[in-house]
Amino acid sequence: LLQFVDLRGKEMLHVELQAALAQLEQAQALARMGSFVWDEFGGIRYSNQLRKMFGLAGFEAQELAMVMALVVEADKPRVESAFESLIQGKQERIEIEYAICPAGTGELMYCLTIASLVVSADARLLVGVTQDITEQKKAEAEKRAFEAGVQQTQKLESLGVLAGGIAHDFNNLLTSII
Repeated sequence: LLQFVDLRGKEMLHVELQAALAQLEQAQALARMGSFVWDEFGGIRYSNQLRKMFGLAGFEAQELAMVMALVVEADKPRVESAFESLIQGKQERIEIEYAICPAGTGELMYCLTIASLVVSADARLLVGVTQDITEQKKAEAEKRAFEAGVQQTQKLESLGVLAGGIAHDFNNLLTSII
């Protein structure tokens, strides 16, 4: 007895899935953002974009310790504490900014990570996204420096007006004496 199975529908679904994944990767690259999923058994999956951002593109299996090693020392306690509180159920969602030094670059990169714990009957998953916010941080620093320069200019201008007023009053005083 022969039975034929039509695989065209499954092939179409596979093609559509691959196209959707390619679009997701393009969108993540444009947004300078990557995604991750950690399961309760220690399994970690990172998007290709997140691997590239962290300088871990050549690694297949990544552990949390490997990623935490990239976080700058000053930010590690905050990052670890935020994720621990999420894993323990103390928070439903975290949003944390921190700096890392991506593998092989030697340069600082600022990240914003938003994550939540998803609990289902089958598993507990930590799902999140990380965005490279280095350009925003640089722009904020430039804005602060510009504003500080403007304030300094305003102080000097006020000092000039004050000095001019004092000179004018002094001149009037001298004129009345002479």
